[in-house]
Amino acid sequence: MPGPYAPSDARNYVGIGKQTVRATSVAPTAFVPYIDAVDMDHGQAINRIMEAGANGQVTHSEKTGHIPGGGFTFLGRPSITPKLAAFLMGVDSIGAAVSGVTPHTITDDLVTDYLSIEQNAADESVERFKDSVIGELTFNCDRDNPKLRVKGTWLGGILEHKGSTATADSYETEEPWVLSECAFTVDGSGDTEVTGFELTIRVKASQEKISGVHPVHIVKLGFECELSFTRLDLAITNTGYRRVNYGTTGGTTASVNAVTGAFVANFTRGTAATARRFQLNAANIDYDSAVYTPLDPNASEGMKVVYAAQARKAAGASLLEVLGNNTDAAAYVT
Repeated sequence: MPGPYAPSDARNYVGIGKQTVRATSVAPTAFVPYIDAVDMDHGQAINRIMEAGANGQVTHSEKTGHIPGGGFTFLGRPSITPKLAAFLMGVDSIGAAVSGVTPHTITDDLVTDYLSIEQNAADESVERFKDSVIGELTFNCDRDNPKLRVKGTWLGGILEHKGSTATADSYETEEPWVLSECAFTVDGSGDTEVTGFELTIRVKASQEKISGVHPVHIVKLGFECELSFTRLDLAITNTGYRRVNYGTTGGTTASVNAVTGAFVANFTRGTAATARRFQLNAANIDYDSAVYTPLDPNASEGMKVVYAAQARKAAGASLLEVLGNNTDAAAYVT
């Protein structure tokens, strides 16, 4: 029907479908329960050309690229969260199901998994972007925003306008993960003082055009993984702060090497075989910094320490390992 239209219309959706092959789009099978405004940019690149005899004015334009991309933020749930991690990272090794719950172990490879991203505006404009990829995922939660939030970005799509032909949408009904369901392990030891964290995993990609304006291939070149977390350190002189800045918990001078460690955020719900699980495991990290709350005569909170680190590739290990136990019986990627 004619507008005006509401950005909050219940018919609007962002859906994702896993393509079997490049260049053949599919209808979405997973729908993103986005909580903020959705980003979408058609990514048109135009060169303006000025020629002699035109008094310094544009005489021609040439289109050099049309590479859409976008992003969305949603609350992390047991199914959609590891699914998007698998789409980005590339490997999903599943174990035997027990009582209907299947374990997924997600690691990285350099094989591109192409997706169709579909965006629907009020059943009036349905756009599908085939040959897209998930480029980045950021996971975060803290004591002020205890529900796990996931920000995803996608890139590289080739346009297919579907007119008003919408796909029937549906959303995961399980509850989002919350901070109280998360157990942290820092540098190999259980840690009950972490008040929040943020972890970003991104793929480095080359979007390869040939003669047209769309990329024909998206080549995965590698991954980057960054981490920050905050602790209410109860013994600031002999815990992580001193180790990161002085090399050891008893150090008195700066270390000449980056201090190494590990970080695990393990969300669990339920017990025994039927438990749901979502785990982020950065088994090898190099710390960049540890900074405590600035000294302040008019302070409004207790002192905390914010740690920043980068995941490091170790032989035989994935840069990041994502684990998900849920009712999805099939592997997300093969």
